[in-house]
Amino acid sequence: TAWAWDFGDGFTATTQNPKHQFVAPGTYNVSLSVSVGQQTETLVQQGLVTVLPPLYPVTAEIFASDAGIGDRFGHAVSLSADQLLTGATFQDTVGTNSGAAYVHELAADGSWPEVTRLLASDRGAGDEFGTSVAIENNRAVIGAPFHEHIGAFDQGSAYIFEHKPGLLWREVAELRSPHLNNSAHFGRA
Repeated sequence: TAWAWDFGDGFTATTQNPKHQFVAPGTYNVSLSVSVGQQTETLVQQGLVTVLPPLYPVTAEIFASDAGIGDRFGHAVSLSADQLLTGATFQDTVGTNSGAAYVHELAADGSWPEVTRLLASDRGAGDEFGTSVAIENNRAVIGAPFHEHIGAFDQGSAYIFEHKPGLLWREVAELRSPHLNNSAHFGRA
């Protein structure tokens, strides 16, 4: 017994149960010819397979310039027009899990190069800066829910950064809960 498959996309197979992956969008006619001795029977299925284009094709991959294993780069992501803000809560800039956030901007060639890495001015180990992020109109808000303040354990903070054309991004404010509650985790979301 012989098998002859034609998948309609330029690929064929001669096994009884082949595996085939259609890679290009389109509608494909699939045929199978089975031969036993001198007899051959052919079955053609018109439009048997339809492959749709991806809804959201991947156009670029984003990386942190100082990426490390376990940094959780991409834990939180915010996109506004041509700016992308990405949190890396376990990045170890000043101690274990101090965290960082990265700004990428859309370039003319469609890539998203890193523009800067943002860090809280009073960052510390365990803050998890970058747990929550938001960006719009050259202003970013980044949460650090485990940041500690005098008199409160894991109270948390949210930091506001601004970017003015021709200048670097800079931290302009630290937001805190008015209540000194332990484990409030302000800045989580």
